[in-house]
Amino acid sequence: MSDGFLSQEEIDALLRGEPVAASPSPAGQDLSDIEKDALGEIGNISMGTAATTLSVLLGRRVSITTPKVSITSLNEIKRQYPLPYLVIEVGYTQGLLGTNILAVREQDALIIADLMMGGMALIRQQN
Repeated sequence: MSDGFLSQEEIDALLRGEPVAASPSPAGQDLSDIEKDALGEIGNISMGTAATTLSVLLGRRVSITTPKVSITSLNEIKRQYPLPYLVIEVGYTQGLLGTNILAVREQDALIIADLMMGGMALIRQQN
């Protein structure tokens, strides 16, 4: 992908369900604003669908926030989200190379699990 646009070959490969290898970024280079927006929108759509499904499973309203797009390392994730956190990694199976990471506080994971098992999940406000 040069100059922020897909070539016709890259579009054709995506339509065939083939992954399009991203051109390697120079070390330390961040994503462009267009790339961040596109990945954020993909994450927003994915999490919106997941929130709808979770809402049906829990019988409760589920709200999501705008995803934060960044390039990071496993060590940085461990630093930002120290235990006890549930960290879920979901890899793409087609079209893109990479993964999404979802970090959930332990208390939130316990509440979700309790609701999914038919419990009442007495939720305490944590300030």
